[in-house]
Amino acid sequence: MTKGILAFLCFLFCTSVGAQSTLDSLLTVLDRAVAGSDRYEDVKKQRIALIKEGLASRDLSLEEEYRINSKLFGEYEAYICDSARHYITKT
Repeated sequence: MTKGILAFLCFLFCTSVGAQSTLDSLLTVLDRAVAGSDRYEDVKKQRIALIKEGLASRDLSLEEEYRINSKLFGEYEAYICDSARHYITKT
């Protein structure tokens, strides 16, 4: 009975050590992603600016304007919800 308890405790210890190692590596990956968030945001802003340039044309058909506003909604949807709401009302 004692050997069974010791084996179980050893298993729990080994599992928690392995889980801690996995958690540490996941936190390291997350830290790198957070550190690069400015870069991700810059790419997102550039993509939005390029799409908005399409709205600057005065010769847009209603279909083209709808398509561009739908793209802007898609870009803003998970980024800035208020702006997404703005462009969805224009479609």
